[in-house]
This record gives sequence, structure tokens and C-alpha cells, in this order.
Amino acid sequence: MSNIAFDLEEKIMDCWNVTSDIKLVYSEYCDSAEIMTEDELANIMIGIEYLYERKFKRLMKSYEKICSHGGVFLDKEVVDNARLVDLDKPVDKQEWDSFFLTESEDKR
Repeated sequence: MSNIAFDLEEKIMDCWNVTSDIKLVYSEYCDSAEIMTEDELANIMIGIEYLYERKFKRLMKSYEKICSHGGVFLDKEVVDNARLVDLDKPVDKQEWDSFFLTESEDKR
């Protein structure tokens, strides 16, 4: 499995670019030597809207992938074992300990 935490972080940072893009459009519209028409401004804003709609959809897919996996920092074995636990049943201490002990701790 690819590094899902890195993938999510990368997409989050990519979405933060929206603030920089809005600032650039604002400064071009207000301060540029070349005058921007309202039509040009509208086209740019529509483009930004469409672009970030796509970026946020990609971000949401990465988030859903993490949710379906069970977490960012959990390895697949821990997630699979946790899904086997019956939450309605009282937990036996010995069963609980054996679930979380590693092989080296188990041999003590």
C-alpha cells in the first residue's frame, strides 16, 4: 500500500494554494499595469473554482481511503485484527493482552 498519510498531506497542502491564487488574482486585478477586464476576472475566477473543486474531490478521496483503512499510522495487521473484535462482548484481560503483545514480549 502506498503511503496514505503522505498522499493526504500532499493533497491538503495543494488545496491551501487557493489562498495564494486568490491573492494573485486580486493583485493582478487591482495593481497590474495591464488592466484586467471584468470578463477576464470572471473567467479566471470560474477557472479557479473548477480547479479547486477537482482538488478538493481528490483530497476527499484520500481522506476516505484513510478512513476505510482505519487510520493514518496503523499498519494493516493492526487494523485487520481490530476489525475482528466484537465490541458488544466484554473483553477478557488475557485475550486483550495477547492481542497487543509482540512476539518478543510474548516470550518473556
